[in-house]
Amino acid sequence: MQKVVLLLGKGLLAKFEKHILKINPALTAVECCFNLETPENHSQNYLIIPKGKELKTIIEFCKDKEVIGVINRRDYYEKLHGELVDHFQVPGPSFHAVDQVSNKANLHQLMEDLNLQLFRPRTITCQLTEVQSLLKSVQFPVIIKPFAGAHSRGVHKLEQASDFDGVYPQLYEHFKNEYAINQLDKEDKTVLIEEFLTGKMVVPICYIDNKYKVHFISLLKVVRANDIGQDHYQLIYRTTPSNVRENIQQKMRFVLQKIAKASNLKETFLDPEFFVHKENIYLIEINVRMGGFRQELAMPAFDIDLEKMITQLALRQEVDDQFNAVGSATACEIWEPNSGVIKTIKLPKSKHITWSRLNLHEGDYYEAPPEGNTSLGSFYISAPEKSLSLARAVRNKMIIEFEEDNFKQ
Repeated sequence: MQKVVLLLGKGLLAKFEKHILKINPALTAVECCFNLETPENHSQNYLIIPKGKELKTIIEFCKDKEVIGVINRRDYYEKLHGELVDHFQVPGPSFHAVDQVSNKANLHQLMEDLNLQLFRPRTITCQLTEVQSLLKSVQFPVIIKPFAGAHSRGVHKLEQASDFDGVYPQLYEHFKNEYAINQLDKEDKTVLIEEFLTGKMVVPICYIDNKYKVHFISLLKVVRANDIGQDHYQLIYRTTPSNVRENIQQKMRFVLQKIAKASNLKETFLDPEFFVHKENIYLIEINVRMGGFRQELAMPAFDIDLEKMITQLALRQEVDDQFNAVGSATACEIWEPNSGVIKTIKLPKSKHITWSRLNLHEGDYYEAPPEGNTSLGSFYISAPEKSLSLARAVRNKMIIEFEEDNFKQ
């Protein structure tokens, strides 16, 4: 019987197949995605999974195969990852654990049950239809967010109750169209009304082993983490390593460890986000996967291969998480305050840029936050030191111009 490892997400075969085959050359890596171009000579390595039929399609595909492991790095496949772990009884997070942690409303309730309220923003959970009346009794500003959705989709800052009038239609559409919500519960319209926090965002790179123990690898510091319209909810810079004090790190480990044990979450990387203010920490959310920027920043800064570690964890191998702090790395997302048709967009040349991508080009229309949720692009800087300063210099030298006739304030 053919033994396979399922890779959830486009482009993962090129990243993970070599690590899978090194562990066991007899394994076959299969990339699963709803938008694939399948090479004819490698058709056994690809599976198109139609939206809404992902689990059924994979189970049918694997009926004469033995599934050994599942690897996921996409926010919209978190539920599917848990379902596959349960169905095939392979290493990884169960569906129940994923639902307890990645669902923002469930995570808040879990932390209350664990007496961890001090490590959460003051929060009201309610249905979308109840928000208007509840806003009469809150202290502004507040953040309103749906229970599911990555990259700040559906997240809004309200300065006063009347601001909700403009936000409601956008939230309604979010619940109607958000893929992560459709994966969990199409009928659920739970929202969270959170106090607006000041402080700096700190993001641990960490994983949970098969005994529910949380392992920290690094801490990323989010710098100038604000945009136009949503304050600290669109990321501008992430930089590693962080200089967060050891007592703050201990609090983060304590909170994550309690959550991992209570939810039975295991054998997965985590993507948690904390706000740190003075001696206080606040857990904002947890994604049950490794986030996109984590790998690119940590690998050059700490001389480690996180893709190998993810593979080892998914195949229940001993995780080689030894590292050396050899440098500094920074990622930058490119945002502009105004919308418009792009006339010119150009990144300057720099020997320190290790990777870059422009999401939009000349002639494309860019929609600024909070309505828009697609950045102009991003780039990564790696250097022995001072990568943040180098990233700022690159960003400042970027040429971004909009067509005047199509410019929208």
